[in-house]
Amino acid sequence: AHPLPDYERDSSLRELLRSARYARLRFAAPAGESGSTKAEQFTEKNLHRRDNLNTVNLRKKSGDVALPFNWESSLFYEFGVSYKFDNGLVASAGYIFSENSVPNESFNPVVPDSNRHIFSAGLGGQRDNWTWDIAYQWAHGPERTISQGTVADGTYKFDSHAISISAGYNF
Repeated sequence: AHPLPDYERDSSLRELLRSARYARLRFAAPAGESGSTKAEQFTEKNLHRRDNLNTVNLRKKSGDVALPFNWESSLFYEFGVSYKFDNGLVASAGYIFSENSVPNESFNPVVPDSNRHIFSAGLGGQRDNWTWDIAYQWAHGPERTISQGTVADGTYKFDSHAISISAGYNF
């Protein structure tokens, strides 16, 4: 396992992040865990469990901001098919359903998670040493209404569209 950088002790990295105006993400380890740093505790002991992500701390010049996520385990259900035609073209299609991981009680618009349906279709081929592919993907997040009496209350939904085109040459 590769050790994570020690952001607390590495002043050059810390100053670089601050001067570039990035917010620093830090994963808090659950109470009672031992180890040399909180990041290492989280990585070594909790990454394999993936039960939940408790809190992300944003360190900014104006002060730290704790964002409680309390993420829960969720699953992706995915399937796809490809068909190779006699002329060498390959057509593919797929579907992914991603379960919501963020409970209503700790919903945060920074990561407005919801159930997601992702559909994709593509076409590709090869001729001599050249390959090419083109694909389209549509992701849909149905409406999710939050009513917890906080500033995050509201209805959230999304749709995203993506097109990818690639070409390659094999030497």
